[in-house]
Amino acid sequence: MRYFSNFSIILLLLILAVILQITLGALVRITDSGLSCPDWPLCYGLWFPFKERLISMDNVDFFYYQIMLEWIHRLNAALIIAPLTLVLFLKSIIQSPYRKYKNNIIFIGFLVFLQSLLGGLTVIDKNSSWSVALHLSLALIFLFLTIRVFIISAQFKIVLTDKIFYIHSFWLLNSLLVVFITMILGAIVSKSGSALACESWPLCNGDLIP
Repeated sequence: MRYFSNFSIILLLLILAVILQITLGALVRITDSGLSCPDWPLCYGLWFPFKERLISMDNVDFFYYQIMLEWIHRLNAALIIAPLTLVLFLKSIIQSPYRKYKNNIIFIGFLVFLQSLLGGLTVIDKNSSWSVALHLSLALIFLFLTIRVFIISAQFKIVLTDKIFYIHSFWLLNSLLVVFITMILGAIVSKSGSALACESWPLCNGDLIP
């Protein structure tokens, strides 16, 4: 039976939190809730968007569930992802067994900081397609890097011959790249209002190339 170190467990929790964050981001996007909190980091000037307070405001043009989706999206980043990253950083500089991961954790922490700023920018920029795509891109890079550090720290070993390892690595990296590009393009299509530009499938309005 495999036992994980506290460091690996925290990394695993961080991975789950990031997956949740990306999922929440998708829900925010498909429900058009991205601007339901028009200010940042507060929401209508409130730390918590109480329904009673929002009802008394004149400038609220969203349903309460949309506001809560966006607020929870921000909350997960602030109260789960950021603290977990901070704990990993402290462990990587204080505890000698984990110092070899320090550079990776510092970069992960930098991505968290950058993501928080970019989250504010997407609100200020009215959720433009480029800012949403960039926001998602950094989230995916963050996720992939965290998974990589987790695999190394958990000491998973895959025994393959050099040839098989090369082949598997080639297809894995290319598959990840295709998935990455597809998700980013999907975000751009969604935010630019192009989702129904092609009304038929697999052709686009009857043409292979519109």
